[in-house]
Amino acid sequence: MIKKSRRRIGISSRRTRRRNSTFSSFCGRNIRFINYRKDENILAPVSTIKNAIFKRGLDFSKNRLKINSSDFKGWQRLEFESITLILLIDVSSSTFLYIDIFSKILQSLVSYFNKNKDRIGLISLQGKQARILNHPTHNYRVILKSLKKLEIHGQTPLADGLIKSLSMAKIERYKNQGSKSMVILLSDCYPEPITGKYGNIFDEPAYIDAMNAASLFKKKKVSLILVKPTDLGSEKKAKPGEKLAQIICERSGGKILRLKTVKQFSTKGVTISMARIDFQNVVKSIEESFFAKG
Repeated sequence: MIKKSRRRIGISSRRTRRRNSTFSSFCGRNIRFINYRKDENILAPVSTIKNAIFKRGLDFSKNRLKINSSDFKGWQRLEFESITLILLIDVSSSTFLYIDIFSKILQSLVSYFNKNKDRIGLISLQGKQARILNHPTHNYRVILKSLKKLEIHGQTPLADGLIKSLSMAKIERYKNQGSKSMVILLSDCYPEPITGKYGNIFDEPAYIDAMNAASLFKKKKVSLILVKPTDLGSEKKAKPGEKLAQIICERSGGKILRLKTVKQFSTKGVTISMARIDFQNVVKSIEESFFAKG
C-alpha cells in the first residue's frame, strides 16, 4: 500500500512541473521583508513600525513614535514565472498549408499554458503590414479560432511583424512584471516586397530590415523560436529562405524548429502530413523552451 502511494506521488509531481520561481516587488506571494526603496517595492507599514520600536522604543512622555527613513521595510514577493507567447504567422501561399499542423502543436501545449497562467497573442504577416489579430489573452480558444479563420495573403512583411511582436512583448513585460515573453514565428523566411533592383537578394530592403529586426530580440532579451516548414525529400538548404532563417536565429539568439512534413497531392488538392515522432519532438522542444532560463 505504501509503495502504491509513493508511486502515485511520484507521477503527480512530474505532471505538475512548474517553471522557475522569480522574485517580484509588486505581485506574487509575500515571503520576506527587505529594505524599502521607493518605486522598487511596496512599503510594509507594520514591519516598519516594529523596526522603529525595536531600534528606539516608544517615547511615552511625548506619546510619539519617531520613524526614520532607515526604518522603512518593504515586501519581497515570490511568484511562478509566466510567459506571454506571441504567435507570428506567415500567411503567404508557401506557408499557409502548415498553419493546421501548427494549430495542432498549439493545442498539445494548452495544458502547460493553463498550469502557469500564460497568455497568448496572435499577429499575422499579411499584405503590406503585419496585423495584430489578438492581443495577449488567457482565452486560448479565441486564438485557435483566429488561426482557423486565416486566409492567404500574398506578401510577407517579416520585419514589420518582428517589430510589432517586440512591441507587444515590451507592453506585456511592463503589465506583468516577473513574466517573460517569447515569440514563435511560423515562416519559410522569404520577406517581401522584393524590388528586383539588387543582384544579391540579401541587399533587398526587406531582407536587411528583417535581419536588423532580429538583432533587436537579443538586445531586448526576448526569446524567438522560428518554426520553419521543411518538406522531406526537398530540402532547400542552398535557398535564400534557409540562409535567412539561420541569420535570424544567430542575430536574435533564438533557435529553429523544423516541421518535417510530407506533401501529398490528390484530386482534392495538396495536404500536409507529419510523422508522429517528429510532431512530438517539436512539441517537446517548445515545451523545454518554456522552462529555459533567461
